[in-house]
Amino acid sequence: MAEAGHEVFGLKRQPPTTTHAFTWLRGDLTGSAYELPDRLDGVVLAAGLRRDTEAHYRDLLVEGYQRLLARVEASSARLSRVVLVSTTGVFAESDGGWVDETSPVNADRSPTRYYVESEAMVARFPASTTVARLSGIYGPGRNRMIREVQDGAARLFPPPVHYLNHIHADDAAGALAHLLTHAEPEPLYIVSDPEPTDRNEVVRWIAKTGGWNEPPPAGTDAPRPSRRSGNKRCSPARLLASGYRFQYPSFREGYAALMTS
Repeated sequence: MAEAGHEVFGLKRQPPTTTHAFTWLRGDLTGSAYELPDRLDGVVLAAGLRRDTEAHYRDLLVEGYQRLLARVEASSARLSRVVLVSTTGVFAESDGGWVDETSPVNADRSPTRYYVESEAMVARFPASTTVARLSGIYGPGRNRMIREVQDGAARLFPPPVHYLNHIHADDAAGALAHLLTHAEPEPLYIVSDPEPTDRNEVVRWIAKTGGWNEPPPAGTDAPRPSRRSGNKRCSPARLLASGYRFQYPSFREGYAALMTS
């Protein structure tokens, strides 16, 4: 957005000291001791989330966002777009089926229930809003699967298939910028690359491409990969129809770039 000529601000508890293309603001969404510019015309809600208490999830993802939007609404007559970053973890599907924006959600899990609540809150906000449900983000600094294969810690698991839904960090940012400036966005989008893939296929490909040993089969007592967010295949058809084009349309392009950088 900054490279396109927009003035951009970022709100963070502990802003970095390095130079960025945008201006950092110091603040904590769970409090109110922060100042906002009075000329904002767009807001992206993308709070960092760590495993924490139920009370903190609510204070951040629901009440914190509400406080921020109320302050922006009161101080800026130019506000025209709000984009909420949510998660594909809200979907109820757990048997490997395809999901799209109309698929059922499971609001009984934590913290996904607070994402569902924040989605509803944003939808009621008196401005143009849209929700971006992101899948698993990977990219520079987010290359755990490469490290596991390289270190010999990765394993191949027997059926049923465990699907991975990926979004490269650059495409996550690109999609959010796309939705922030879209003339008439839909209320909800899945932001995930078009090729959800069997986890075993991904680690085999990483091993072969990187010249490392293929991971061995998991032992019978080895814990299976976590399925806290279900097991599904996410379709980004609506995002593609809106005009967004992926820089990394599958894990192959994305992981190849990471392994050669």
